[in-house]
Amino acid sequence: IAGPFALAAIPAAFLGSFLIQYTSSVNVYEYVLSGNVFQIELLNLIFGVVLIGFALIELIPKWSLAFSKQSLVLGGAVSGFFGGLSGHQGALRSAFLIKYQLDKNVFIATGIIVALAVDIVRTPMYFRNIDVSDISGGWIYIVIALSAALIGAVTGKFFLKKMKLSFLNISVSIAMILFGIVLILGLL
Repeated sequence: IAGPFALAAIPAAFLGSFLIQYTSSVNVYEYVLSGNVFQIELLNLIFGVVLIGFALIELIPKWSLAFSKQSLVLGGAVSGFFGGLSGHQGALRSAFLIKYQLDKNVFIATGIIVALAVDIVRTPMYFRNIDVSDISGGWIYIVIALSAALIGAVTGKFFLKKMKLSFLNISVSIAMILFGIVLILGLL
């Protein structure tokens, strides 16, 4: 499963990360709530709607879609492209992969392999026009992020043993809906 998905995600991530320099943040709407200004960007609006759509397809049996092996390539390309363009890849990757009813360990492992492949491609593209001295104070954030990822992986492994696949599917779908709403509202 990871092969066709990753092979499509890698060039799409490169394209997305290359295009980021040509896409400016297009604001669709702006609103004020409790004295804070929130901007809704077009890319986040589109991505939020797509996420909610995929989650509802998973949660509502009548809307269920059966993906073929060919859709692995499409899913990889879509998640890789958005991963490169905006960093939002995990939710779309999960939306496609969850439809295959993979063993939960295979589902997690496939996600990790594809995420790593996409990140290896997109990260150098982000930094090609950045002066390293500009980010020298940001190392603490990198250490915090890496520590959080490690803690999350260890915690996840513990809970994964106790979790049923159906619960994982529902949890991922609910998280996708919440993330989609956050993006649509301009909170992220």
